Amino acid sequence: MCYSVVTEAHNITGVHEMLTSTFNTKDQNWQDGTTTYWFTLDGHDTGTGLSFDAERIDSSVFGIVDRAGHKTVVECDGMPVPNDNISDIVLRECKITDEMIQA
Repeated sequence: MCYSVVTEAHNITGVHEMLTSTFNTKDQNWQDGTTTYWFTLDGHDTGTGLSFDAERIDSSVFGIVDRAGHKTVVECDGMPVPNDNISDIVLRECKITDEMIQA
């Protein structure tokens, strides 16, 4: 499980970190009709208290798998993310643009 090293941040009064996402690449599987868009997350989500460290691929890289408009979130190893908070964060922060789809 890649996400397991995502850490719970300590709440420090007066410190608000931003969460950023960076698009990495996309993988298309022509056999099953899916496209996976890979993103790196970095920073702290104040709503959940989860932190993502871009220096650690196993805690910061997630894929959004799109199959005919249905999107699911996977960990860096391609396994489904078993944590709804992380899935919600990835879907909120990682936006798939028309340029990514057409590339």
